[in-house]
Amino acid sequence: MKYMVVSGNATIAGDMLSVTGLGTVKVQAAQEGNLQYAPAFSGLVSFDVEENTGIEQEFAKQVSIYPNPASNSVMVSMPDSGEKQIRIVDLIGKTYRHYIVFGKEVSLKTDDLSNGLYFIQITSKNISIAKKLVVKHR
Repeated sequence: MKYMVVSGNATIAGDMLSVTGLGTVKVQAAQEGNLQYAPAFSGLVSFDVEENTGIEQEFAKQVSIYPNPASNSVMVSMPDSGEKQIRIVDLIGKTYRHYIVFGKEVSLKTDDLSNGLYFIQITSKNISIAKKLVVKHR
């Protein structure tokens, strides 16, 4: 999978996106084909980076997603047990799963998702973050 910043204040090193400033960021993903597989759809995701107080960054540091890449399911571990909304979305923003959860840890089913790159969006109170999820079936 290859990633490219189309526009905005961000850089990519490997599969890590680093936001370098405020504004709209557009990122494109593509996977080349080979003799066995056709090229994957080149997705484009766009998001707005707004100024924050660092609360989102602290929350994001305490969220872990494993295993990643996932095949049948993925665990999401979060810092608090309050109510949260969790969505699994693709690169163009299509929602595949939507959960309302309580607790610090939840298992999300991924066995029927196609191989590829997704985002797990977590919203808790006034905090909203997104973490990358790769689905890869063997």
